[in-house]
Amino acid sequence: MSTRGVIARWSKDGGFVGRYHHWDSYPSGLGKTLYEWAQRMPLDRVLRLLLDEHPAGWSTIVGTDPTLEPGYVGEFNLERRCTVCGMKVWEHYRQYYGKDGRPELPEHFAHVPEDVYLLTDHHPEPEKFPTDRRPRCYCHGDRNEPGDDVVTEQDASARGCEYAYVFDEKARTMTILSSYCRDGHKMIGMFGMGDPDAEWRTIAVVHLDGPEPDWHEIE
Repeated sequence: MSTRGVIARWSKDGGFVGRYHHWDSYPSGLGKTLYEWAQRMPLDRVLRLLLDEHPAGWSTIVGTDPTLEPGYVGEFNLERRCTVCGMKVWEHYRQYYGKDGRPELPEHFAHVPEDVYLLTDHHPEPEKFPTDRRPRCYCHGDRNEPGDDVVTEQDASARGCEYAYVFDEKARTMTILSSYCRDGHKMIGMFGMGDPDAEWRTIAVVHLDGPEPDWHEIE
């Protein structure tokens, strides 16, 4: 699910500065992944990769292979087909026909009411590509977004970020912060929007040289 988060370093003023991460940013998703990456690679290499080399931020690194070249992988890639029927994935949906150089809606779909967007009797099951295991940044691959998208403690909650994973390279720790509304309830980000007045609370400090924590307990 699109639980938004931040991967970051501590800044000199005591806040954090980092990059946006869109999918599965709860501790048992992104937190666990970051811990595992820090076991596989030197921490300075992990942080250079995630914070310095891909300035547009991340769709997801959860379930990906850090040894592969990062790049965005789109399920609606023009060549990706459905394993159920063999049609291309985008061909299952009305809204993609006639756009971006695609053909107009075929006659055999004329019977489908105009307010129905799924044209087939099933949702597509996209075929797997070798590149699907790439860490999915927004700067390379099927997306190439320009700019330096910095996320800070001051604006992260307004952007809908619910968790922040803040690294201290010298201490080899990852502090997990969670955003809370002023009334004490957990802030939930929706559609890229959150509560700009939410405050960040530390919910765990993970020692990267220590045993793996119980991620669900942290959540």
